[in-house]
Amino acid sequence: MNTIFKRKENENEKDYFTRTAALISALLKEGKVDEARDAFAVVYEELYPIVDKVLSCESRRYRLDEETAQDYQGRAHEVITKSFHKYNNPEFLQEEDKQYEIKTFIKNITRHCVRDALAHTLGISQDRCKKLLKIRKSKAKISRTQQMDEEKVTAKMIYEDLEGLLSEDEIADLLAIEKGHLSLELMWENGEKHDTDDGIDKSVYGDVLTEDCKQALDGAAAKLTDLDTYILMKEFGLLGESMLRQEMCDFVITPVFQELFDRDETIRARTNSVKTAYNKKAKIMRVLAELNGSINMSEVEGCLVSYFCKRWKQICKERFSDTKH
Repeated sequence: MNTIFKRKENENEKDYFTRTAALISALLKEGKVDEARDAFAVVYEELYPIVDKVLSCESRRYRLDEETAQDYQGRAHEVITKSFHKYNNPEFLQEEDKQYEIKTFIKNITRHCVRDALAHTLGISQDRCKKLLKIRKSKAKISRTQQMDEEKVTAKMIYEDLEGLLSEDEIADLLAIEKGHLSLELMWENGEKHDTDDGIDKSVYGDVLTEDCKQALDGAAAKLTDLDTYILMKEFGLLGESMLRQEMCDFVITPVFQELFDRDETIRARTNSVKTAYNKKAKIMRVLAELNGSINMSEVEGCLVSYFCKRWKQICKERFSDTKH
């Protein structure tokens, strides 16, 4: 069946993705969720380079730092996976006779992901983040038209450019929040934040678990493959700050990832390691959510770092005894 989801010779992007989106939509209507997922995996081989290019361009356009860009791209991949079947589908088009290029579709359905990722990074509401994006746009415009450094653009200048849409105090407040975050980013880049992978401070993270909690953690860890654990370590910054900030497309070509990827027998499709990594990240979040529902997390949260660092060291000892990590 998967052959019908392959791109035909001389089939352009719009025709190919429109055709396969319709086929996947039909599978979903019939309740064939697994078949639809497998079909999308085939289509994604053609779609991924386009998605990657669009998301990279949007990350640069919005000037997202690496952490926020990674968050944005992760959210966007999830949205695209869930919504691809809607592409040029008359059921979801406001104008049934109008079709869109795939890049336009990707930008439209993932637009809110930039706002959500930035709001998460800065710890502000989505509503305030919308305002910050307006401020950013105004700031760039003023810098360009008046040929001045953006750092010299004041809240008053932005207030006047936005014609009172936001108060000057709120503009100043949001600029301060953003500047505070960027200052923290710069501090990390200068090496002023210590990694947690070496010399774990047990007085901070804890080292004592009750038997019930240990059993629950062991049960959760048993659901994770060695590759899952490696991804968990990266995502929670336990492999160091540089690894935390590494783009997923770069992370998946590291020797350790490739070694564990080859050994992971739970992986069904091996054509797209980036997509596999994002799927596994979602799996990790589900496992941790289930753990949170089975035990009192306040009893173990201080020990989680120590627990998974020990687990990773054991994996390294068993799997990579000839390599230093």
